[in-house]
Amino acid sequence: MVVGNNPAVNDWPGYSEAGAWREFVGGQLAAKALGVAAECIVKSLILISPKTGEYFGVVISGVSRLNIKRACSELAVPKLKFASAEQIKTLTGFRIGGVPATSLRRCKEILIDNKVLVRDTVIGAGGDEYCGMEFSPSELAHAIGAKAVDIAE
Repeated sequence: MVVGNNPAVNDWPGYSEAGAWREFVGGQLAAKALGVAAECIVKSLILISPKTGEYFGVVISGVSRLNIKRACSELAVPKLKFASAEQIKTLTGFRIGGVPATSLRRCKEILIDNKVLVRDTVIGAGGDEYCGMEFSPSELAHAIGAKAVDIAE
């Protein structure tokens, strides 16, 4: 299932003419627009090690917050920070808000939160902030080599 490109949501809070869905990133508005539970929306995050410059990918529920200390522990990396918009675009070819989980394959390691894996299907970004894709999280984890862990709150 591909979803998105719905001009009817242009009047929603969080929408801007620049194409940035500021509040969409949290998953609540995306879920409302699609008529699904907010836990069905996932986000693909990219972290970077300031020491080595290596990238690490994370897939969590759109309504969850990443516990970065747990991510550091799971990845055996002393410090991680969120990659910048420019770094994400350079690494994946996609802008923030549209990064498909499959593009995380370019990262050194990938984690997927166990709360995502309990769902039969989820919806994640499909290339831009106006398009999403529905997929099986367990099939995604297998395809991108993600390690299942508890890293979200």
